[in-house]
Amino acid sequence: MLAAFLNNLAIAYKRLHRYTMAHEVLQQGESINMELNPGPDNVQQAGLYMTMALNSSYIGRVDEGIALLRQSLDCITRFEGMSLRSARVLVNLAILYDRNKDYVPALAKASTAVDELVAARGKDFPSALRAMRVKARCEMHLDRRQDAKSLLEGVLTIMADGHSKEDLAETKALVVEVITGMGLVDEARKLAIEVGEYLSSLDQLDEFQKETMPKLDSLIYEAEGKLALAIVSQKEVIAILTTVLPDVSWYVTAARERL
Repeated sequence: MLAAFLNNLAIAYKRLHRYTMAHEVLQQGESINMELNPGPDNVQQAGLYMTMALNSSYIGRVDEGIALLRQSLDCITRFEGMSLRSARVLVNLAILYDRNKDYVPALAKASTAVDELVAARGKDFPSALRAMRVKARCEMHLDRRQDAKSLLEGVLTIMADGHSKEDLAETKALVVEVITGMGLVDEARKLAIEVGEYLSSLDQLDEFQKETMPKLDSLIYEAEGKLALAIVSQKEVIAILTTVLPDVSWYVTAARERL
């Protein structure tokens, strides 16, 4: 019970962008859970590993996050085999591999997750659509942009009815990233305007939504050869992210690398 409370407290700290505090609380939760449940890892421990892993990249510990997710996956598959829970871990593992620029294993994990989630719940299952977006990002990073574009077009077709503006904006923003790298700059600019319209219609934006438009502007300006404008937009991205994230965060580090 106490370990579960600490896990929830850590999630609350994470929502407040207090990632270092969340990490410390999670470590306390892990220690308590191991004392209360000695022996092999259990499913509760697997959930704790997942929360710890997702917090790790926010404080610049992507390798640690990958290791924790692998422990979580091993634990879940030992008790449940392949399941919705293990498929969700695979999605997050793909995300962290991708952040670590390990694109081949990232794509493999994302592909398996898509297959498992679609087989279990169908293509319109929200977790399946999220897994498809992750897979498309991995394909983009492996320069399989046409495959990524086709996959995302399929996602948008599925999402045409009844999906949130947040999900539509996220998916179309990823399409902009993909097609900008294919040289389809005019198409990318038009789609970026649609993304901006979706975001402007939302009541409140989190920091990652706030950085979407300057991030897309930076990519498009760079593709157009307008490097000064690209740099201005990228500096805006960094300014937004550093208001809530530590400098060692993967997000901030990746944004600075683009400069």
